[in-house]
Formats: sequence, C-alpha cells, structure tokens
Amino acid sequence: MKTILSAQRGLLTFADVVRAAQQRDTLTMQIIETSAEMLGRAVSHLIFALNPSKVILAGPLTLLGDSVLHPLRASVKAALRNYETDIPTILNSTMGEFNGALGAAALAVHQWKPARSIASQRT
Repeated sequence: MKTILSAQRGLLTFADVVRAAQQRDTLTMQIIETSAEMLGRAVSHLIFALNPSKVILAGPLTLLGDSVLHPLRASVKAALRNYETDIPTILNSTMGEFNGALGAAALAVHQWKPARSIASQRT
C-alpha cells in the first residue's frame, strides 16, 4: 500500500505521522484506527473498574484529534455493550503539554492543609 510517509528520509517522527494523518493518508489512517481500537479496549477495562463519569485523554495522541477519538469511542462502546455500565464522555484534554503538571499542582493545592503556626499553638 502506498503512503506519503515512504518519501520521508530517515527515521519517522510523530510529527510526520500527524502530518500524514492531517492529509488523510490511507495507511496512516488505518494504523491510527487500529491503534485507537486497542487503546479503546484498555480504556474500557479502566472504565469497568473505576466507573468514571469522564475520560480525558492527554499527551501527543491528542494531536490526532478525531482520528483517534472516533475509533477509540467505538471500541469502548463495543467492549462495554454487554455490561450494565454507563459509558463516560471521552474527550481530548485542552490543557496542552503541561496538563500533567497542572493536574498535580491542582491536586496539591486541593489537598494542602496549612500547618498550625507555633504562635497559634501557644495561645
């Protein structure tokens, strides 16, 4: 099967794959779809175990947008159709490359409880 990636010299980068997906390269789209289906199976296991109301994908795969989301959602729906579980909303993060750091900081602020000062302990 022909692909625009065959013209690429040297090692392929993820940016090359994103560009090929944006151009709707057939082989690239088939590989992305198959990968998204496998990821959907893994996500369905997490959904079944944790029962979240929302699944937010983060990281470089979000650059592929609906090319990943549509087959991933379909895979989750197919995997969970025989179980009495709600299928959560599955979407891409909009927080950018620092979403992990922002989430960790938000958790730290939410969990932080200031220690009582020495002055207030004496009174």
